[in-house]
Amino acid sequence: RNDDGDVIMDDDGEPIYEIIRAFNDIGGEEALFEPVLDIGPNNYRLTIIDEAASHETELEHCEDSANYCPLDNLAVHMIIDLSDYLGSVDATISVMARNDDGDIMMNDDGEPIYEVFRELHDIGDDEALFERVLDIGPEKYLLTIIDEAAKLETKLDFCEDSPNYCPIENLSVHMMIDLSVYHENPDATADATISVKQRNDAGDVIFDDDGEPLYEIIRHISEIGDIEALFEPVLDIGPYNYLLTVFESEATLVTELEHCDDSPNYCPKKHLSRVIDLDLSEFEEGVSLKAEIAVEDDQGFFIDFRTIEDIVSMEDEGGHVSEPVLNIAREKYQVRLEDNGVALTTELEDCHEYSWCPAEDELFVSIYIETGYEAFDPHQDLWREYGPYNLDMSAELLVEDEDSGDFHSFREIYEIGGDQPENRGIVMPIVLNLPVSKYKVRFAHDSIEGGSFETGLTECADFVYCPENYPVLA
Repeated sequence: RNDDGDVIMDDDGEPIYEIIRAFNDIGGEEALFEPVLDIGPNNYRLTIIDEAASHETELEHCEDSANYCPLDNLAVHMIIDLSDYLGSVDATISVMARNDDGDIMMNDDGEPIYEVFRELHDIGDDEALFERVLDIGPEKYLLTIIDEAAKLETKLDFCEDSPNYCPIENLSVHMMIDLSVYHENPDATADATISVKQRNDAGDVIFDDDGEPLYEIIRHISEIGDIEALFEPVLDIGPYNYLLTVFESEATLVTELEHCDDSPNYCPKKHLSRVIDLDLSEFEEGVSLKAEIAVEDDQGFFIDFRTIEDIVSMEDEGGHVSEPVLNIAREKYQVRLEDNGVALTTELEDCHEYSWCPAEDELFVSIYIETGYEAFDPHQDLWREYGPYNLDMSAELLVEDEDSGDFHSFREIYEIGGDQPENRGIVMPIVLNLPVSKYKVRFAHDSIEGGSFETGLTECADFVYCPENYPVLA
């Protein structure tokens, strides 16, 4: 007021105010009851200042009270729902910058300039964050969510049926990483990284010399693989901004992402896993096999990364295993099967939509051993005299040592004489398909001259090996 007590007006006809009181650190569980002279609420103006955000309001008599209350609502909650993140994301709240005259400042593109006035750390918990801000209108604010190199900027609007402010855009989605088939083997797990496109200060994607976008890792995930898929929260900045890398030993799968069918969530463009199907049920019950899965490294060497012990053939799917692996190029994998020291390395081929199998016609051969009534011709008289029921001949399968070239026993077959003359004592053990020269058979029985007889094998039919000779009965 001037010396005459009249209100002083500015050039726009608005009253000019003079600050008479300043308060610091207002805000608590209770409201502030500040004493002022009772000269009428219309003579006062209250300005709330939260860093760069400020809110001016006139006053009026409080309802049913002589005290003064602001005409406007002072504060609202900005609802930031990142409850899936469990404390791993930061955020900034910005407000439109104003010059000394109170006008909004614009950039060269005519867009408002925002000034950060609040930083939030480790957002994300079982509940959403209700952050208090001045009630100056949601359009004045900008919310930026920061997950390492991933950033999401969103404006705000009034929440539905609420005076509070809510982001216009969805903040987070789930990245679906389905390696649930890995639970078939509790020891089989994979790790992953989530990367996001790098951007410069202007927000443009940075490219390498080949014109490919550069990515920066923002998340490491260990030991994926369980009964259910992994639902990993990420900022909803569009699936095209992310890259998922899944790796197990030297096996590395890189895939872009896309929106899942009928869902806002993100799914890999590639199917992440396949199954190596090993059907070893042809082996007789009790034969214990081992399988090693190897993957090719950057130098072209195959590195073992998974071992499956004690694959035993039994009834009801015995000897049949389905081993999950990452869905990289099939040629990158090899399987090494081992039968008590006998090893066979095999490539893979497509056998079902998401399965690879060793080529069936390359995996096994049968050894056809006949020691019954007609096997020892021209010794049928001796055979009849000795008796087919008591012969009970045994045999050992021998294999050549890869290093020394010596033959050693790896499987024994007992009581192959035959219960009846007409069944001819036929046995057909299954062995891994090594060249025929790698195998021998040693027969043993008291009736054989010297007690035992060793012979090489010959290929007598497709995938069937037969002894070259049979022992002579003593």
